Amino acid sequence: MNASVHGMVLIAALGFATVGCGASNSSSKQDPRLVKRDDLLARLRAYQEELNKAHFRFKAAATNYEQSKDEYQKKLTLAMASKKASGKQLQALEKNRGQLAQMIQDRDRVGQDLSNCFDTLISAQKKRNNAALSLFEIESKLWELEEKAVGGRAALQQLVVAELEGRRMAAQAQADTEKVALEAASAVINKEVETSALIGADVKKRDESDQALDKLRETLEAAVTSYGSAVAAYEAAKDRYHKKILASLKAGPQKTMVQQLLDQRGASAKQLDEAQNVVKTATIDRAMQTKQRIAFDSEIDHVVEAGLSTATKEAVLRTLKGETDAIVKGRTDMQSEDNSALGLQQKISGTEAELDHLAY
Repeated sequence: MNASVHGMVLIAALGFATVGCGASNSSSKQDPRLVKRDDLLARLRAYQEELNKAHFRFKAAATNYEQSKDEYQKKLTLAMASKKASGKQLQALEKNRGQLAQMIQDRDRVGQDLSNCFDTLISAQKKRNNAALSLFEIESKLWELEEKAVGGRAALQQLVVAELEGRRMAAQAQADTEKVALEAASAVINKEVETSALIGADVKKRDESDQALDKLRETLEAAVTSYGSAVAAYEAAKDRYHKKILASLKAGPQKTMVQQLLDQRGASAKQLDEAQNVVKTATIDRAMQTKQRIAFDSEIDHVVEAGLSTATKEAVLRTLKGETDAIVKGRTDMQSEDNSALGLQQKISGTEAELDHLAY
């Protein structure tokens, strides 16, 4: 595996049982490549653990943000309920009150859907990273055994010239598409925060930002889809590479051991593919659900604007400074942790690329 997704956001895990490539033994201490392999595996585990922590912090910030929004909207609802009116004005006010109550209910539903979507995404990223780690541990044993079986690294590379070139090209394509996907995820996250901050501000600016967010979300979906295709193509290239080596080996203990490792690799690669597909779907769903939540917040603001006079609204908002400050802090904390997770995904990607490069 040459890189990781995420994430897209956003972005995984630890605790997967090793396959026999833990601490360096005496032979690995004598071989710089094996020493580096073990160091990189340790680094990969550390980055994955840090990513878990960033996800946990994000969930806490998101919970605080939603609670702050709830308090803000409840107090606005009370302000509308306390307004005195009669005749047609009363009918309009009652209509707005009913709309607001329903919209807040709908927003709560979307907020729960969004929370569930984050949980799905984080779980899928953990499974994806667990499977990737397992795959690297298997492949690190595999390339070492393959080289010995064919008479050394130089002999192996001569044997699989075409397959090695195909593998390198597929690895580069995967790295390129992942870079685009991570950049697209970052752009969506930052635009989500910008659009949320415009709720209650100038309507035209808010709508323009909302439209830009739609386009960025479409770009993210295309980028994540391309990355998924590149991952599949790279795995296929690696499979051809290993099968060519296996076919060249004579029957015996070494070939049997290579075959066993290839079987393990196939099972781990399947787990990785399944988790990667869930990550892809959950990444897109997260962006869509966040868009829905922002849209409800915006519509609620429209209703409040219609239900309160400018002077009344300004007077009410002056009493909600604690809630609005908490909303801003929650939004800033979420953005910080989302971008932190993306940065860790980039580090995981780079470490995976270094591990992969050791094999050829």
